[in-house]
Amino acid sequence: MGMEKETRRNITLEEVQYYITHPGLEVELARQMVEIRRDISGLDDQNSGIVAEIYKTMQEGIHYDETGGSGSGRKRDLSDLLSDTQRMLQNHRDELSVKYQMLMEKREEYHRLGLVYDSLDPFSKDVLHRLYVDKEKWEWIEADMDISHRKLLGIRKQALQDMLDRYHSDLSNYQLALQSTFMEKGTERKQETKRNTGMAGQILLAIPEGKGKVNGR
Repeated sequence: MGMEKETRRNITLEEVQYYITHPGLEVELARQMVEIRRDISGLDDQNSGIVAEIYKTMQEGIHYDETGGSGSGRKRDLSDLLSDTQRMLQNHRDELSVKYQMLMEKREEYHRLGLVYDSLDPFSKDVLHRLYVDKEKWEWIEADMDISHRKLLGIRKQALQDMLDRYHSDLSNYQLALQSTFMEKGTERKQETKRNTGMAGQILLAIPEGKGKVNGR
């Protein structure tokens, strides 16, 4: 389940831009989470092995004490060692658990941002992708789309603000997914884009394979 609105952290426009600029964030988070789960599992195995070894040694000490030796002091030392070791391992495990929880929350944020991004109209997505992912020069985009610099600034500003507003909205992730432009038929979407953007829409349809493509988000 996703984060409820009451617990969702407010984000900034800068964080929205950072998300768009780094399309591999969710994959990297997933990799880190797998590593932490592996580390936690390793600590649990290590703890079990150490406990078993110390108990075994303590039992040998008790046997030695019963035969007339002086194993009580050794037993106390091993008991202290066991407590210290378990405390150290538990502290490390707690640290990893906190980090894992933080990564889970960040993954929820990125997942919602991805849904919000997909709900933008294709023209706005194309502008953001070319600016932040492909890192094309502004003048190239303006010439390609036959729009002024002021117009491009306005499209970018509105697209980013739309993402921020939808992220903080009452819409559930499911509702955002239903608004995804990928849900619509391609021909209908292209016609709508062409009607809304005029020459820009015609140029958008002529973009070669791979240029300005955002379906990988």
